[in-house]
Amino acid sequence: MSDYVSVISKKVKRIITFFASPLQGVFTKLNKSLFYSDFLSYKKYGKGISGLQCQAISYGS
Repeated sequence: MSDYVSVISKKVKRIITFFASPLQGVFTKLNKSLFYSDFLSYKKYGKGISGLQCQAISYGS
């Protein structure tokens, strides 16, 4: 059983739109914002918001 909800594209689109508007195309900040929103949701509710799976990348590549 996964700790994430299934991916819901409308929900993911709303999350990205919410974070992207003030960032003006800064994708590193968007990526971190998406991660932390899922992380905090997991911490508080036991599952992520977006249903996306995160993967560590070496040295920010």
